[in-house]
Amino acid sequence: MSEIDRDEFAAEPIGQRRARRRVFWLGVAAASLVAAIASAIALGGPRDAFAMRAFFGGRHGPHGHGFEGSEAAREHAEIAAEWLLRSVDASQEQQARVREVVGASIDALAPLADQHRAHHQALVLLLAQETIDRTALESLRAQELGLAEQASRTLTASLADVAEALTPAQRAELLAFASRFHHSEDVE
Repeated sequence: MSEIDRDEFAAEPIGQRRARRRVFWLGVAAASLVAAIASAIALGGPRDAFAMRAFFGGRHGPHGHGFEGSEAAREHAEIAAEWLLRSVDASQEQQARVREVVGASIDALAPLADQHRAHHQALVLLLAQETIDRTALESLRAQELGLAEQASRTLTASLADVAEALTPAQRAELLAFASRFHHSEDVE
């Protein structure tokens, strides 16, 4: 075994492993924050983003608390992204790239939100029937899982695109910010 081969298997110092793990979990937390904000805003608006109620049909209550169309959702998401990016001193190029990613996410998620609202209405109608149609309920459930899968794929890709637009230091700053709201012991 040559000297090079032995170095390849040398144990990594604990401090370096912890630092690498910390950066990884900070990245995961930042990505989760961006995904949660984008999906909640796209599906239901700021009030629904706060309560994460968009999954259950959004626009609850007498005042709606949602966006009328994807343009308002896009505008709100861009403002939120700009606010977060300013906190990490993102360059104009980074802001433009993130704005592009956010816009594409909204465009991809808007039809899913429309389908979700239609499913919510169908659910209400099914449950209001005199007899419960279990087959129809199961079909609706499966369709909702399909929408969730599509949204998850879209958000994961968008999250990766946003993360790639930022430096590791900027991602770490955002993750530290996000960790204050998650009270996670994994993110140090």
